[in-house]
Amino acid sequence: MALFSFFVLVVTLFAMMAAGKPSGSPSECRLHGFLPDQTRCSSCDDLFRAIHDGELDEECRACCNDDSGANAGSGAKFVRGDLKIDRRVFQRMSSYKESLTEFPQVKVVFEDYHAPRLFMYTSNEPTAEPEVFAIHDWSSGTLIEFLKKKLAPQVEKN
Repeated sequence: MALFSFFVLVVTLFAMMAAGKPSGSPSECRLHGFLPDQTRCSSCDDLFRAIHDGELDEECRACCNDDSGANAGSGAKFVRGDLKIDRRVFQRMSSYKESLTEFPQVKVVFEDYHAPRLFMYTSNEPTAEPEVFAIHDWSSGTLIEFLKKKLAPQVEKN
């Protein structure tokens, strides 16, 4: 798996070097190997740590979406969320477990080998597209602050 990931990174690097620098437009980002609606800036951080190429980092950032939590949701209120996480990681993160008890709208979904990601929805519709946040480096305090700010209060059903 690690060898395949490395291979993908190397191929992406060579493809981007051959094609020039993207302007950030969706078509140019795709041409350079980045999916603008799926590329998260935290992925650019990971790529830079692995490759250490400043030009590649600039190209990635021209196409990425901020998932740091600082500008998350741009003021939108979310009605529900799913925390997708590996069960073993979740067991070690007792502060996350305690934090989530006050937010019944957020459901924990266990997926093997899944980095912690928060999938937040602005609608209860089953086909709603989530906004995804990489939270692997968030403290429980950051998670609580984010949910208090961005999660709409739960409506009581009669």
